[in-house]
Amino acid sequence: MSSGMSRARGRFSPARLAAGMIVSYLVVVTVGWVLLVGTGEVWVTFPLPVLFPLSIPLGFVLVGSQAGRLLDVRQMKAHFPRVAAGFSVGFALGGPAAAGLVSPLGGPHQLLGLDVLAAAVMLAFVVATARAFPDELDAAPERRDRQAPAPDRHARRKLIANRMVALILGYRVLSAAVTQLLDYMVWERAAARYPDPDSLAQFLGLFGAVINVVSVLFVAVAAGWLLSRFGIGFGLAANPLGVLVLLVGTCPVGFTAGTATFLLLVLVCAQQVVDISLTDGTTRTSINATYRALRPDERLRAQTMVEGAGVPLALGFVGVLLIVFDALGLGIRTVVVVTLLLTAVWLVSAVLAYREYGANLRDVLSRRAPGARRLAHRRRRLARRGGPAAGERRPARRTCRSRRAVGHRARRHRAPARPAGRRRPDPPQAGPADGRRDRPAGDPGGARPGRGTAR
Repeated sequence: MSSGMSRARGRFSPARLAAGMIVSYLVVVTVGWVLLVGTGEVWVTFPLPVLFPLSIPLGFVLVGSQAGRLLDVRQMKAHFPRVAAGFSVGFALGGPAAAGLVSPLGGPHQLLGLDVLAAAVMLAFVVATARAFPDELDAAPERRDRQAPAPDRHARRKLIANRMVALILGYRVLSAAVTQLLDYMVWERAAARYPDPDSLAQFLGLFGAVINVVSVLFVAVAAGWLLSRFGIGFGLAANPLGVLVLLVGTCPVGFTAGTATFLLLVLVCAQQVVDISLTDGTTRTSINATYRALRPDERLRAQTMVEGAGVPLALGFVGVLLIVFDALGLGIRTVVVVTLLLTAVWLVSAVLAYREYGANLRDVLSRRAPGARRLAHRRRRLARRGGPAAGERRPARRTCRSRRAVGHRARRHRAPARPAGRRRPDPPQAGPADGRRDRPAGDPGGARPGRGTAR
C-alpha cells in the first residue's frame, strides 16, 4: 500500500489522488451492496471488513497531505483538530443512526446504500475543494517528480534511516499499540462485568457515545487553543503523559482491590476516553505538523509509510502479544503492566521526536528558495535603512508634552473663522478707472477694501 501510494503521488495531484481513492471505495461498496441485495449471498461482503481498516489510515494520509498544502504550522495547530474531529462526529452519529435504521430499512444489508451515499458526498467535497484551491490541490506534480523512478528498496531504507522519519514511525506504532491494548482492557473487563449479551451491547453503545461526545467537546473547546499556546511538543507528549498518569493509578487497584471491582472498570474506561480524546485533539495534528520538518520530496513518502505501515505493525504486534499472554495464562494485570511500560517508551519517543523536529525544521528553513532569499535580503536591507520590513507596520511616533503645548498655543492664536454665508471681499484694483474714490493724500493704503464702487 505504501509503495502504491508513493507511485501514485508522482503521477497525480492530491485532489485527483483523493478522488481516485474515493471512487474505488465507492465502486467496491456499490458492487457489494448490489450483489448482497440481488443474490442474498453473504460472502460478497468479505472485502468490506478488510477495506474498512485500510480506509482509515489512507483517509488520514489524504486529509493530512491536503492540510499540509493548504495550512502552515500555525494554522494547522489552530484548525486541524477540528478537521480530525470529523471522524469522532462521524462515529458518534453513525452508530446510533445505524442501530435505529436497521428495522425501518428492512435489514442491515440496506445500510450499504447509506455508505454509497456518504461516499458520493465525500467525492463532492473533494471536487469542490479542488476547484476552490486549484493551485495547491489540483496542480500536476513537478516534472522531475514524474520522471523520477519508482522508489526502490534502497530509497525506502534511506528514508527509514532518516532519524526524524524513524522517530515518527516509532511514535505512531507505539500510539496505535497502546490504543489497541486499552481497547482490549475495556472489552475484557466489560465482558467479565456484563456476561449477558444484551447488557454488554447496551454498555458498549453507551460507552461509545460517551467517548465520541467527550472527544468532540475537547476538540471544539480546548484542543486548538492548547496547541496554539504550547506548541507541537505539548501535542506529542500530552497523549502518552495523560494515559501514563491513569495507568499508574490503575496498577495498584488491579493488584490490591482485585480485577473484579467496578473501580477497575471505571479506570480502564477513563484511560480509553483520555486516549481517544487526546488522539483526535492533539496527536494527529502534531504528527501531521512534524512532516513539515522534512524536505518536500520526502513528506508524502514518509507520511504514506508511517500511516500505511505503522498501524498494521501495531495491530500485528498487539495480536501476537495477546495470543502469547493467553497461552501463558496471564491475566489483565499483566496487560496493564505491559501497557504502562509501552506508554513510558511512547513518552520518551515523543520527547526525542520533538527535539529532532526542531533541528530538522531549522535545516529545512535554511534551504530556502531563491525568491524567499531575495525577500529576506530585501527585509534586511529595509531594516538597515530604518524602514519597516514587508508585512510590518511603521511604529507610531510618540508625542511629547512640549509638542502638545506648542500645538495648543498655535490653535489659540489662530484667526477666528468667518461666519458661514459671508462673501469674501474682492481684492482692490489699481488705478482710478474702477470708479472708486481716491484716498486722502498721505494715506498709503489705497482704496479701502469692501467699500462700495461707483453707482
